[in-house]
Amino acid sequence: MSLFNLEEIPPGQPRSQVFKIQLHGHEVPVRLLEERRPSSRVSISGGVITIKLSAWLSKTQKQEQVQSFMDWVKEKTVKRPELLKPKPSFRLYEEGSKIKLYNEEFLIHIQASKTEFAEVKVRSGELILLFPEQGTPRQKQRMASKLVARIMAIHFKEKVSNRLKELNDLHFQKPLHRVTLKNNVSNWGSCSTKGNVNISTRLLFAPEMVIDYVFIHELAHLVHHDHSDRFWKLVEEKMPDYMQAEKWLKKHSEDCYF
Repeated sequence: MSLFNLEEIPPGQPRSQVFKIQLHGHEVPVRLLEERRPSSRVSISGGVITIKLSAWLSKTQKQEQVQSFMDWVKEKTVKRPELLKPKPSFRLYEEGSKIKLYNEEFLIHIQASKTEFAEVKVRSGELILLFPEQGTPRQKQRMASKLVARIMAIHFKEKVSNRLKELNDLHFQKPLHRVTLKNNVSNWGSCSTKGNVNISTRLLFAPEMVIDYVFIHELAHLVHHDHSDRFWKLVEEKMPDYMQAEKWLKKHSEDCYF
């Protein structure tokens, strides 16, 4: 049975499509991406199935690959139904709890705000969340999630930029322009043909080795703007154990959120 129509995938790289399927009584979203990569892969995280297809496959091969992946997903989720459980949309911030980002640990303090707006402040290893009196606990936690992600992007901007520059100078020596941090959920990072690198603030939850891998991955796109064999050979040359970082990201991605 065909799960999607390749003719409907819009042109451009990467080509993508999002649809939903019924699986074990649940409606499950599927993200289908067609990329210039040597091989195809599938993953399940936070109740979302992500399929990355090699653009070099024929239409028939792509259909067969997707069907094979879905057969694997069905078998996998029978044994591990928790994989279909959607991840929380935001972290629970409580007084006295801690959050660790890029080797820095922050103690959470909750305070009442004298204004009608929520605020977040960083001070000597502390995250101070100020909430107005109005609003439900859920609304306050949702506000905290957005504000913490935003202030952490500001707090770690210099450290991330310096490390990217250091790795670029060491391995690639290519023009590196603007560096931005955003709370992306669809990727860990991206690199434009103009040398602009975007890093997801979600990556800050990862170990330093994993963070370095994503940095090297994106910087390698300054040399090869695709996922060709040459690209992966370059990544492996600069970080021979990069697959360990890939495994960590695949296993722990659903734990990396604000």
